[in-house]
Amino acid sequence: MVFLQKKSRNSLSSEASKNRRKTNARFFLQSCIQDWICALDILNNLTSNLYCSTLCTMLLTFSSSVMVYVFDGMVMFLFNYRTTTKRVKSSREPTKESTQTIRVPAPVN
Repeated sequence: MVFLQKKSRNSLSSEASKNRRKTNARFFLQSCIQDWICALDILNNLTSNLYCSTLCTMLLTFSSSVMVYVFDGMVMFLFNYRTTTKRVKSSREPTKESTQTIRVPAPVN
């Protein structure tokens, strides 16, 4: 089993191997940042009772929980923005035939 896995990795070109390593590093970094966002939220929720009253604690934990989703979405967007734009740029360029307006004759009464 290990031999087959090793053999399949060697069949990749050096460019594909570099791209895979770069992608794996980006995903690892993205995962670490997202984990730290959640860890900071947990730490904030645990320590909010020390410096706030009950109402303040409720509002702080609520807003903190909402901001976790905001920051998580921003991290997702920033790490995946480049791959999305590459896919769009590689699409086929419009041709003269594809941009022409189709004229439909007026109905005859």
